[in-house]
Amino acid sequence: MINKIAGKKQPNIIHHHKVIDTDITNIPDIANTLAKKLSDNSSADNYCNKFRAHKNQAKSRPVKFNSCNNEVYNN
Repeated sequence: MINKIAGKKQPNIIHHHKVIDTDITNIPDIANTLAKKLSDNSSADNYCNKFRAHKNQAKSRPVKFNSCNNEVYNN
């Protein structure tokens, strides 16, 4: 508590991550579990049919991109 008041931060230590009823304590396994969940949440399987149709239609159109390659991000 005194360290917090003095502004001295203690490193946050990850002890475990609980998935359903299983404790995951290995740091790489925790990271992989979180990555899998994020991947599942952003999966196309979660898109509604209307959005999937729109996405497929948009993907079929050619991309129009003209550039002289002098943009700052190309330097």
